[in-house]
This record gives sequence, structure tokens and C-alpha cells, in this order.
Amino acid sequence: MKKDSIIFLHLSDMHFTKEKDISDLHICKIVDSLKCYKEIKFNNILIIISGDITFSGERTQFLTARKALGSLIAKLKRVFKCYCTVLVVPGNHDVCHNNRTLDVAQLNDGKYAENEAVEHKKLESFYDFSKFNHCFQQGEVYFDKKIININGIKIQVNLINNAIFSTLAPYKGLLYLPNDRITELSKDTASDLTITIMHHSPDCYRDDVKNAIENIVIKKSNILFY
Repeated sequence: MKKDSIIFLHLSDMHFTKEKDISDLHICKIVDSLKCYKEIKFNNILIIISGDITFSGERTQFLTARKALGSLIAKLKRVFKCYCTVLVVPGNHDVCHNNRTLDVAQLNDGKYAENEAVEHKKLESFYDFSKFNHCFQQGEVYFDKKIININGIKIQVNLINNAIFSTLAPYKGLLYLPNDRITELSKDTASDLTITIMHHSPDCYRDDVKNAIENIVIKKSNILFY
């Protein structure tokens, strides 16, 4: 294998609550898991974090997550002499409701636009975390489309936020993505590789959105992480 091989390290549902949740043992096991690729010489790791970073979306929980991720990256660099790129999306546990949980009846009634600003604001602490990792830097609500170049390989990354409109009641089949955002997501960037990252599967979207997302994800993505 060539030196420019890329390793994908997929993490999800870490559910950090407090600093003592950080386990050096677990971090070392993650690092050790990559040693099975000892025959592959790589110098790039894409760390995919597909949501539920925290337990309830609180700022202190994201600070804990940042420390844990920093420790992981430091160990990866020390062991593999590699460069790490972090790609992150939110999960439903990364929404900070603060006793203002969205009533699922609002979704059943299709009142997405009326609730978008309030629900987006509940992800403020996630956005501080994601911006630190160069994702969702422009305040995108529904998705962030990134182009990264690794050793001449052009990679399109679709970071989909399907945490917005999450409630504590069953919401499967009620999540939403506006038509103009679906159109923007479907635009081709002539990349060498396209990966899509989301927390929930497309099944959690409304039927009309689900069908569109599945067409985009299945037809245009080389890899799906969720």
C-alpha cells in the first residue's frame, strides 16, 4: 500500500456527561484497534463522529468531549505519526432542551419553519464544538458540505444535521429537510470520493424527505456513516 492511504475511524454515541467519563483505557483501545492495519502505511486518519457526543447537549459536556478527543488525537499522532481530520455531526442527545422540549404535535402539524430558530439555538454548544473542529463553521442549520483534499484526493463530505427537531417523544418519520436544502445537498462537486455522515438513518425523516435523502445518499455517496 502507498504511504498516502487514508484510515477512517468511526466513533459514535459517546454520551459524555462529566470529566471522569474520560477513560485512558478506552482511548488506548481505540488507538490499539488501528494497529491491525500494520501492513498498511498511512499518514492520514479521518475521525468520523456521527453524533450523540454528549448526554444532554450541555456546554460542560462538550468541554469534556473536547478533552477526550484531544487526548485521542495526541495518542494517534504519537503512535502513527499521522495527521488527523475531525468530521462531526450532532445527534439527538446533543440538543440542549433546558425544559423547553419541542412538542411532537408541532411536527405532526408540519410546523417546522415556526420552530426552526428555537430548535437551532438549542445546538449552540454543539456548534462551538464543531467549529473548533472546522465543521458547521458558517452557522449552517441542516447540513454542512465540505471539500477536503488529502494528498491530491478530493473528498466531498456531507455533514447532515438530523438532530434538529428531535424531541423526547417518538419522532421517527417526522424529521425534516427543506426542499432548497435538498437541492443544494444534491449538487455535484466533481470529487474523487463522496462520504455522507449523519446520526439517524434516513428512516427518521418524513416520507417525502426520506426518499430524496435516500436517492442522494445511495446514488451519490461512496460511503455512508451513521
